[in-house]
Amino acid sequence: FFFKQKTAYEIKECDWSSDVCSSDLALNTRQLLGLVFGSVPAWVLVGVSTWLTARAFGPGLSVLRTVVGSVGSWLVGIVTLPAPGGIGVREAVFAAVIRRDLGGATAALVALVARITFLLADVVCFVCARAFPNRSSR
Repeated sequence: FFFKQKTAYEIKECDWSSDVCSSDLALNTRQLLGLVFGSVPAWVLVGVSTWLTARAFGPGLSVLRTVVGSVGSWLVGIVTLPAPGGIGVREAVFAAVIRRDLGGATAALVALVARITFLLADVVCFVCARAFPNRSSR
């Protein structure tokens, strides 16, 4: 259940099962920009999904503020290393952004419901992936 962290001597250049540092991935500027801009539709969908969830609590909620707040809170959560999955950090940032439209308590509730919604989506995707495994990986 517990995994041993590999030392520098145990990591090989082509060993993708090891912990890979970003410095091991040789990306040129064009590839990096392609990855960044290629993920924009996914981030927009994350924001819109959060707005649709939040709308149940406040129909007059600003779409732009909610989408930007949602995406921004995800990014802050990602870079906050001590918090796994940005737990707590993501919700606090998002609640702070939409608090102006909904009030503090409702904003915190919306942030929590949005987290649970994404958690349930992850569980559904996991169950589907286990139920229908990729045949080419066998």
